[in-house]
Amino acid sequence: MQTVAIKVRDIGRKAATPPAAPVRRTWSRIELFLKVSERCNIECTYCYFFFGGDTSFESHPAYITQKTIVGVAEFLARTARESGVDEVKIDFHGGEPMMLKKHRFEEMCATLQQHLSFVTLTLSMQTNAMLIDDDWVDLIAKYDIGIGVSLDGPREENDEHRIDHKGRGTYDRTVAGMRMLQAARAAGKMRRGFGIICVVDAKRDARRLLSHFVDELGVNDFTFALPMMSRDTMSEADADTYTKFMCDLVDMWVERNDPEIRIGFVDQLLGLLVRGADGLGYSNEEQRQRTLFTISSNGELGGQDDERIASYAFGTGAIASGAFGLSDFYATPPLAKYIEARKELGANCATCCWQHVCKGGEAVSGNVQRYSAANGFANHSVYCRTIQAVLVKLTEFALSKGVPFEKLAEVLVDSDVVEEPVAA
Repeated sequence: MQTVAIKVRDIGRKAATPPAAPVRRTWSRIELFLKVSERCNIECTYCYFFFGGDTSFESHPAYITQKTIVGVAEFLARTARESGVDEVKIDFHGGEPMMLKKHRFEEMCATLQQHLSFVTLTLSMQTNAMLIDDDWVDLIAKYDIGIGVSLDGPREENDEHRIDHKGRGTYDRTVAGMRMLQAARAAGKMRRGFGIICVVDAKRDARRLLSHFVDELGVNDFTFALPMMSRDTMSEADADTYTKFMCDLVDMWVERNDPEIRIGFVDQLLGLLVRGADGLGYSNEEQRQRTLFTISSNGELGGQDDERIASYAFGTGAIASGAFGLSDFYATPPLAKYIEARKELGANCATCCWQHVCKGGEAVSGNVQRYSAANGFANHSVYCRTIQAVLVKLTEFALSKGVPFEKLAEVLVDSDVVEEPVAA
């Protein structure tokens, strides 16, 4: 272990709290998770949707109906027209979205395109890829759907948690689906490639895992997700065990020195660090002008899908239809409470020099990791020390590439000395 001391006052212009923009009921971009299937063909042991405590899926339709899809399309079209939205991104989610019948899936895509022809519509899907066949490849290509494949590492590591309903591993079937996507892309059939979403396990070797993905599977685009645990379900001591994995991941990314390898949290954090005050202001304004919410298979609107553990974010009773806009949804008491609660960071965050970059852990671990039943979101992330260790490494990398310390200091909050352990 080594300790890095950062004295903000000594390294340049410190960041002032960015001024709050006027409150507006308009959005430039809409992004939503659309639960097209609330059933799954596998049974991941860590699944937040089926095993995270929210059992609303039990009372929802297994698959979204065409009537609900029309309501969703009309809801989005009304919102886009009222708010001047020019971009809508829909992430087909589950469960496993490919459990929806293919003809129903195509009908859904066509309906959404028809109603939202006046905006830039982007479709994507998160899948375990086990059901991919030639017909699915044709549909993905026809509607230009971006794909995220869930895979947690080499066979023995993936198959510890990602198992089917009979307890069998899923690695081979997932990789077979990935190979079909890669072949279609190589043949020019698909315009867009795909990325891997990997749930981090602290026991794993980050270097071996990244090498497997890049060198053996030929994938370069990644989201590494820390387990979706709240402060009620994970201790800080347990959370600290993830520090070495995340730091090793950053180290290997630096050593590879390959611009084709993209890691989501690295891109986001490094971008905020090196762009200084201007980049921070742009990021804050972009955040204010975008949305991220969930529509369940019954048409009910809720908060971000991975925050359903915060129960007031769901069960709003608001059903997507042409008679209901996004402003109406955000004004419902449960969502209004949820949005206000998310604004409140923990006391530790107020004095942390990384506050504007980390945003309570949102950039790496999401908001649910600072949630507790007692204090809502008014806590620092349970992964706080891991995130700070990663930020120190990225700061050192930026400096090694010639970014002036004064530019980095523009995004730091004034504090005394911040000393954080960094995994050796």
